[in-house]
Amino acid sequence: MSSSLDIDPARHSSTGAWGGGTASPTVLQVLPALEAGGVERGTVQIAGGIVRAGGRALVASSGGPMVHEVERAGGEHVVLPLAAKNPARIWANAKRLVALVESEKVDLVHARSRAPAWSAWIAARRTGRPFVTTFHSPYGHNWLKHSYNAVMARGDAVIAISEYLADHVVRTYRVGSDRLVTIPRGIDLELFNPAAVSASRMIQLARAWRLPDDRPVIMLPGRLTRWKGQGLLLDAIAALGRRPQMSEEPTVLRARDLEMNLLTRKVVRSGQPVDLLPREFALLEHLLRRKGRVQTRTMLLEAVWDIHF
Repeated sequence: MSSSLDIDPARHSSTGAWGGGTASPTVLQVLPALEAGGVERGTVQIAGGIVRAGGRALVASSGGPMVHEVERAGGEHVVLPLAAKNPARIWANAKRLVALVESEKVDLVHARSRAPAWSAWIAARRTGRPFVTTFHSPYGHNWLKHSYNAVMARGDAVIAISEYLADHVVRTYRVGSDRLVTIPRGIDLELFNPAAVSASRMIQLARAWRLPDDRPVIMLPGRLTRWKGQGLLLDAIAALGRRPQMSEEPTVLRARDLEMNLLTRKVVRSGQPVDLLPREFALLEHLLRRKGRVQTRTMLLEAVWDIHF
């Protein structure tokens, strides 16, 4: 789901202009801390984009190693204890944000995480500023967490970083297309350009990590968390070590004038292409792999339709 949103500041300000009355907007982003992760990286990138567009970028958090990246992008960082989840501290942070919004003439408040979003939502309502949220994950979900998470659906505009999350927000929080926009996350191709990594650096890292020259290397960039899949990768590598040696799998299956190429996913009969739906392809592949063997209805349902009796 994707849409174009227009947040009119005049609906939120008695001046009929941006909240601060300036031509160049001041945007405040709030998040718990500036450690490492997608939320933090997105905050830095948006701060840089705001500055390049002629605006002023403020970021409020409890700090962290990525503060200097915000400042290097042209943004300004304000230290506030926004990682707190205690209700009393959330209310205290709301008062701090009200003071910040008014003193710095903030025009729009953008929340990127749940605890600071509650404080930011209260501050935005008290000051009449537009309130935007970004869903970076589906979060855990039960009746209590649903109420806690729901603040992320209260934005005048709600941003989802993928189609999957957009569908989740619609189904779980009933956010309409008039407020929801999908902005997929990407990567900086220059930052991850292999050509930008010199041979001397690769040699230096290989020595520092004591990597043998004759071994393949699998790299999985990301912070250490269950979500990033490092444990899954280790389990997969361990399973490969336990797998018995098998003969090479065929890539083409044949029966009389019928030929199925498993790599190109194409089927030809008597030289003519045969168009098959995915389920039909799977059924034919199952039968070709078992030529000459009787296949019962139950066997086909279990193997192709994953229906088990």
